[in-house]
Amino acid sequence: MTDELRIEIAKLKGWEVKDVLGKLYRIERVKNHPCGNVQHGYHLHPSLLPDWPHSIADAYALEDEIPDEESRSDYTIILRKVILKEKGWRTDFDYIHATPEQRCRAWVMWRALA
Repeated sequence: MTDELRIEIAKLKGWEVKDVLGKLYRIERVKNHPCGNVQHGYHLHPSLLPDWPHSIADAYALEDEIPDEESRSDYTIILRKVILKEKGWRTDFDYIHATPEQRCRAWVMWRALA
């Protein structure tokens, strides 16, 4: 499930993703790259896709992209619902210690509403 979640997040961010030997890469189209490996005016520059569902730092980076207070409030409400659905109850401690995967699922739901 987590690779599917990573791919879904990347697509919501408008990124092109490619699986190479079991590793997920973001394919960036860079104009005028110095290496000369250019196709249709763009260089395909791969970089590993962030591991948002497993890395709290990567999940925090997603949250940092939420643009304003109203959107952050909407995201927080969704995060509460994700935690409640999983645990059946919630406390402030659960919000503070939400897992990267919980944060990612909430971010995907928030983006679908945005």
